Amino acid sequence: KGQPEQEIEEILDSRLHRDHLEYLVQWKGFPREKWEWIKSHKLMHAWDVVTDFHHAH
Repeated sequence: KGQPEQEIEEILDSRLHRDHLEYLVQWKGFPREKWEWIKSHKLMHAWDVVTDFHHAH
């Protein structure tokens, strides 16, 4: 905490990792090396982007 939230460009993939649903997040304005797997509960602020991912897949 204390960091400004980064804006999500797109969610690219999802996976189950150690019984947790995670999403591969592409951050807006950041290179591919900065994309990362984020646990679903940490994306509640961006649930519209998560919903868009599920509708597309």
